[in-house]
Amino acid sequence: MSGGELLLELLSEEIPARMQRRAIEDLTGLIRDKLSAAEIPAAELRGTVTPRRLTVIAGGIPERQPDRSEERRGPRVGAPPQALDGFLRAAGLSSIEQCEVRDTGRGEFYFAIVQHAGRPAAEVLPELLQAAIAELSWPKSMRFPAARLRWVRPLVSVLCLLDGEVLPLSLDQVPPLVFSEVMRDVDLFVGVASVGNDPNWSDGGPAGRFRDYWQSYAFGDLSATAQTRKVLLETLIPRLKIAKRCTLADKYLVVKGDLRTYK
Repeated sequence: MSGGELLLELLSEEIPARMQRRAIEDLTGLIRDKLSAAEIPAAELRGTVTPRRLTVIAGGIPERQPDRSEERRGPRVGAPPQALDGFLRAAGLSSIEQCEVRDTGRGEFYFAIVQHAGRPAAEVLPELLQAAIAELSWPKSMRFPAARLRWVRPLVSVLCLLDGEVLPLSLDQVPPLVFSEVMRDVDLFVGVASVGNDPNWSDGGPAGRFRDYWQSYAFGDLSATAQTRKVLLETLIPRLKIAKRCTLADKYLVVKGDLRTYK
């Protein structure tokens, strides 16, 4: 499927179960309608909900809006110069010679053809999504210090990506993310769910049967999973506030703290 892929994830405190399904259906519908109205409709759009997350994924979004033209009727031929000047300013023209003269049956009038260049989707989407989020209606909502909009529970963070690049959403003090916290949870599980991370297994476990496994997991070549994690870190770290404290050295992430250096 050609076109851009949009990911929007809104993380909040727990949403009441009875409101979850309707909320994601309404948010998905709002975004679908606004994409169509902005002439960048998604070829595919779906929404998912968890107790703390509303997530919308849209695929096949055009790279930019189509160019369009608008016809405007101006003053009658022979109108005062002030009327002509006002019309030209409103139409963005510099000379009356750029207009057409047409007989409407009620006299001859100036007509201007105004060309509007389509805007890139990356420029249109932030304002479109902010409007959809603000318009989402809840049976019960509340105000919270981080933003002026009303939400069912306080918003904790927002993640908005177009083809993997962060789109800035202005939601006051609700912090934007560059990586979904779902992936953080998955990575944490994968990273710790192995005896290779347990120093108590350095002796190889029962009868030393797992010594080779523990040694290769902790100090050997990176596995396919670990290589993928390294690639993600290379992309993610430069976007973080602690980027200057982090370096990838060989197989390790080195973090320079104020008190110690962690590896």
